[in-house]
Amino acid sequence: MKLMGRHLLHQLAAEGQSEHAGALGALCAELEAAEWTDIASALETFPAAVRDGHCIEIHTVAGASVRLAINCAAGVVLVESARGARE
Repeated sequence: MKLMGRHLLHQLAAEGQSEHAGALGALCAELEAAEWTDIASALETFPAAVRDGHCIEIHTVAGASVRLAINCAAGVVLVESARGARE
């Protein structure tokens, strides 16, 4: 998938919470490698994610919360927001 809004993940990783950096880097790689055909396949990849229409919200083990808008037909994932555990 084409990943848009990556800068939000980079900003969160750079905010001094080093526990987020590894998890968010891995998330970027996983999103780029994804080949989802529908929202259900995205939920198979992230079974703990919460679905909201064409969006899912993922919580990393480091406590970050990332909201993704997914357009499978266009092959695009947009990072709508990325927040740390303290926000």
